[in-house]
Order: sequence, then structure tokens, then C-alpha cells
Amino acid sequence: NNVFHKIQKMCDNKLIGINCAALICNNCISIGTECLSIDIEVILVKIYSYFYIYTIRVENFKEICDDIDVHHKLLGYSETRWLTLLPALERILKLFHPLKLYF
Repeated sequence: NNVFHKIQKMCDNKLIGINCAALICNNCISIGTECLSIDIEVILVKIYSYFYIYTIRVENFKEICDDIDVHHKLLGYSETRWLTLLPALERILKLFHPLKLYF
């Protein structure tokens, strides 16, 4: 009933299973980010956590963003959801100037 086994039979058992492709991609990305001089994942989590439950911090940051006409919403990142790494990083880069002004 497994799709992989059905395709493998159609290919005369020439296919080799590589387990979960998403897990393999996750491991590659994790190892790749270890080569960087900074830990991007930690920075994303710390920035998001700084604002996460503190309404006053969000309001102050929102005022800065409104002054320079930038959407203030930060995206969360979870280590178990590696697909959120790029969108969260892109959002931080878009908000770099307001974040720099805030801190």
C-alpha cells in the first residue's frame, strides 16, 4: 500500500529509499547554518520572544514602524518548523531599520 513500494516495483527495485526528504533538507539546512559566524535561529527566536507577550513593547515598536511606514508584524519561528526560518528571516531583514531604531 506504500506509494514508494509501488513505484519501486514499477522500476524493477532500482529505487533506493532515503527516508523523509523534509528531514534530510532540515538536517542540511541546520548543518549549513552552523558554518555561519552567527546563530540565525537563536537571533530570530530572541527577537520574536522579546516582543511576544509584551504589549507595551509591541506598541512602542509599532509606533516606530508607523513613523517610517513599515508593517510592524514579526513572524515567529519554531525549531520544529524549519520551513518558517526563511520567512521569519526575511521579515527581520525588512524590519531591520525599525528594529535598529528600537534597540
